[in-house]
Amino acid sequence: MAGLFGLSALLQWNDPDPLAWIAIYAACAVSCLLAFTPLRIWWIPVIVAALCLLWAGMLVPGMYAESTTINWSEVIGSIEMKSMQSEIVREIGGLLIAAAWMLLLAFKFSKK
Repeated sequence: MAGLFGLSALLQWNDPDPLAWIAIYAACAVSCLLAFTPLRIWWIPVIVAALCLLWAGMLVPGMYAESTTINWSEVIGSIEMKSMQSEIVREIGGLLIAAAWMLLLAFKFSKK
């Protein structure tokens, strides 16, 4: 997962707001790499997860700005951005995946 989060960070360079996305995905990658060190500090991935969940929550209102119905074929059917709504849904999905993995990691770290 460290590699996937690192790759996700690198792929954000063409995003309209790359620094924020690079920072969150890099934080996820670093948290994963802590599993290979004696520094298995459980609260680090918890903080990253909290930031992901907070950010996802802040994006939710924008998800319904254009329409109250989500066009799921746009979200998962094409890699290109068809609408701002589909982009926001994908961003929320990425943040929720990151948060879930960080919480799993925190649980594993707490069971030393």
